[in-house]
Amino acid sequence: MRIAVFVNSQLKASTIDEAVNVHIYEKKGDTWYIKNTIPITFASSNSLGAIRDFLEILIEKLHNCKIVVAQKILGVAYNVLDRAGFHLWEFDGYPESFLSFIEKEEIIKRYELKKDSDPFEFFLKKPVKASMKLTSRYYCMKTMI
Repeated sequence: MRIAVFVNSQLKASTIDEAVNVHIYEKKGDTWYIKNTIPITFASSNSLGAIRDFLEILIEKLHNCKIVVAQKILGVAYNVLDRAGFHLWEFDGYPESFLSFIEKEEIIKRYELKKDSDPFEFFLKKPVKASMKLTSRYYCMKTMI
């Protein structure tokens, strides 16, 4: 499991506009280590468009990391990351103090989603996205349950 954390110069979780880097953590055994560091390329005084552009580039660089942590995730950052399907967490402090907690909660969430999955999910060839419309056949089958 990989977790991306916005960090400040003291390596603590920070807000996105105060961060200097995004650290991508990965767990090996019982230890979390920094797998990759992505420098923040916009100043906090930049426009919303510049922040959005940076986040789009960041999303491409995160590859198979779908969990993002910051001290606060608001506004444009929240909207862009949420729409891209990221699981967003807000924490204070050093990442080592909360990464294992997030990992545990994400595993529990996955288990709960899998346990409560839709029995007719196999009728869909692609995963349902918010922008996709369900076919009337799927909707009718779902309402008959």
